[in-house]
Amino acid sequence: MRRKTRRKLILLVLLLAAIPFALKGLMYLRVKMAVDGFIADLAGRASIDYQDIATEFSGAANILGVRIRPDGLAAPVDVQRIRLATDDLWFFLDPRPLFGDSNVRRPDQMRLQAVGISAPLDGRVLGALQPPGATAPLAGGCDEVSFGPAMLKELGMQRLEADLEGAYRFDRGAEKLALESTIDIHGVETIHLALELSGIVPEDLELGRASKAKLAAAEMAVEIQPEFGKRFLAHCAAKQQQDPDAYVTAMIERSHQRLAAEGIELGPALQKALDDYNRQWGRLVLRLQPPEPQAMLQLLSVPPDKMVSALGMSLTVNDRQVTPLDVRINPRQIESELPAINNGAPRSSDKDAPRRYLIRRQFVPASIDALGGLLGRRVRITQQGEPVREGILVAVRGGEALVEQRETKGKVVAYVPVKEISAVQVEKVERIPQP
Repeated sequence: MRRKTRRKLILLVLLLAAIPFALKGLMYLRVKMAVDGFIADLAGRASIDYQDIATEFSGAANILGVRIRPDGLAAPVDVQRIRLATDDLWFFLDPRPLFGDSNVRRPDQMRLQAVGISAPLDGRVLGALQPPGATAPLAGGCDEVSFGPAMLKELGMQRLEADLEGAYRFDRGAEKLALESTIDIHGVETIHLALELSGIVPEDLELGRASKAKLAAAEMAVEIQPEFGKRFLAHCAAKQQQDPDAYVTAMIERSHQRLAAEGIELGPALQKALDDYNRQWGRLVLRLQPPEPQAMLQLLSVPPDKMVSALGMSLTVNDRQVTPLDVRINPRQIESELPAINNGAPRSSDKDAPRRYLIRRQFVPASIDALGGLLGRRVRITQQGEPVREGILVAVRGGEALVEQRETKGKVVAYVPVKEISAVQVEKVERIPQP
């Protein structure tokens, strides 16, 4: 083999061997830039440090040794590892954000985990970490089963140890979105929430069309560690100077009275299952499985006494299904408990009811230069030498207009070069009052 040929082969092998390192470096830069930008955005609320960033070709990034110090408070919150994973590796390799282009498509699936959270049992610290406007039961106490920092301190805990996880997954073909979140407070309780929506694709969220989604299924699972629950009851009984059994009986009776005052009456099987749970603790799972997906507005119109059947509601307590799941609700009692929406103004009479309207839809001309302002609107785009494209304008990028069209096989997106567009029309909707 000639020397020149050997050199070329060696150079080729070195280049091929360098590709994984180059991709690894690109992933690292992308993740570091995103993390540092997030830290900069939170500069007014908290200071955040981390030890290292590790990436994986499986489509995951790990931020290691995270320490969060809420602004104005000395006590830090430590997180061993924050992991972001997706099945779309290009999300981490896309180089455009490195050059200031933030137009990156959100992956159809993503999972975020925070493992090894250690926080001081300080209500001010936990409150500072909440999103603006959020409320949470940080106080805790014996009146209700609420495990706030003060109660956990009384029970001998020094720090709050927890893991958090959240995920979403789109199924474009079936037009479904699955959401789930889990919080595991070590030695105390685990709360898992899951939600499945139908009739929705990722572009609906980007264009503010989330309201079109329908509830397909939901689940809430709460597991209170029996040892912790019993310790909680024994502590509260001692504070009230009562025998533990007598305290539990009184606590259950108070819960009955609260439900009655709110107009809710539980059937014998359900009441017994919940009373036993308050004595034994463990795992409680509430599931919703409507006979068919329900639009959000439909849920609001379901009568309270029809909720169980309309939502396909089921309850499992410590792996035993509660049957029958009998819940009777007094709508008038609940309505009397709600605050007046109109600040005490009398209700509208039938003669004041809203007028009926005739909806008229028509397409009107629009400027090609104004395409960017028509996102989410139904349009008709005339392209030179091509049939008219009618559908929802979902994006204008890279010199192309993306039009979502519905066909017999489902939804497709047409890519129309802007420079080839000769005319644009946008749908105009008029509401014409009827007598």
